[in-house]
Amino acid sequence: MGTLYKRGAVWWIKYYQNGVGMRESSHSTKESKAKKLLKLLEGDIEHGLPVNPKLNRIRFDEAADDLETEYAVNGRRSADELERRIRARGQDSEEAIHRRLDRAQQEIQRYTEYDFLVVNDDVKRAGREVQAITVGARCLRSCLSERARKILESFGG
Repeated sequence: MGTLYKRGAVWWIKYYQNGVGMRESSHSTKESKAKKLLKLLEGDIEHGLPVNPKLNRIRFDEAADDLETEYAVNGRRSADELERRIRARGQDSEEAIHRRLDRAQQEIQRYTEYDFLVVNDDVKRAGREVQAITVGARCLRSCLSERARKILESFGG
């Protein structure tokens, strides 16, 4: 569970993701807005969504550039490419290479456990898909149910 605290007139939030404490400004002098942001972030964490203080402020071109860099640097295209890169490093024993390849195979076999899949074979398209997933995840009923409840109440329901 996260906490709220004030720095000057602005409310800040502290929450935990994977056991790591994260601190982020709510950019608001209103405690209620900070509470809403904290609840939203905790909901995202609970649903396994990526939470990062910069996530809400990143522009598409930045995300696309990051993805393009990741693709170029790591070249994650296939099992053969992975094995080639591991062997080219010349740092791993045969046993370690097989262990890493087995781990990679286990990870890709688990694709059915994810709600969203992005196949990174076209960097620009993959970037747009990641952006769409991020926006869509913020619109999940579980994230907005409190807001919807308040709107319903405004109609007397």
